[in-house]
Amino acid sequence: MTRLAARLYRLQQLDSRLDALRGRRDALRWDLENDLTVARAQEQLEAATQAWRDAEAAFRRAEAQSQRLRDKLRREEARLYSGEVTNPKELQALQQEVQSLRRRLDAADEEAVRLLLALEEADDARQAAQQALQQAQAAWESRRAQMQQELAAVEAELRDGEARRAELWAALPPEAQAQYDHLRGRKRGIAVSGMREGTCLTCGASLSSAVVQRARQAVDQLVFCPSCGRILYPLD
Repeated sequence: MTRLAARLYRLQQLDSRLDALRGRRDALRWDLENDLTVARAQEQLEAATQAWRDAEAAFRRAEAQSQRLRDKLRREEARLYSGEVTNPKELQALQQEVQSLRRRLDAADEEAVRLLLALEEADDARQAAQQALQQAQAAWESRRAQMQQELAAVEAELRDGEARRAELWAALPPEAQAQYDHLRGRKRGIAVSGMREGTCLTCGASLSSAVVQRARQAVDQLVFCPSCGRILYPLD
């Protein structure tokens, strides 16, 4: 008959593997549902698009202002050179208005040019963000296919492992089941520790020769590490 400690050790090895598989499964599921790379790229594109829209609106306003000043200057120059205004004071005021309009138009045209350059830069940034999003989406599609494949393999191994665990568990006496579950809950999932060369391989404690002898000779009894309290299973 296989020693009780040996059966519990096999169960422990299987449980540790199942714990790791469940952790990996949960991580894969989370990653599949929460792709931050694409989300960040999408946010950056939205921000770049809004910046481009704002730059375009600012340029259109400046362009419209230049056109208004240009139209007004054309009208005032037409009046100035038409001979309609003969009063010296009115003529002087009109000349000053024309000069003022020319200065304002020059400033408005300079501002429009500046805003046009800003619009071109914003458009370049928007296109770069669009390209970055497309690249992120393509990379995500590749990663997602790999993760889905890995997830399927992990879930298949989990199903097989859980079936084997059910068989191992059913073959254990109730007292051993209770002790194993109790220790698993208290010892961070590790109820059974390997023992080699008189040392507990989990906590590293040196074991007395009496404890080592009992652990090696035990069949239906369980021997515990005096230091960490885990079930000992001799590996040598």
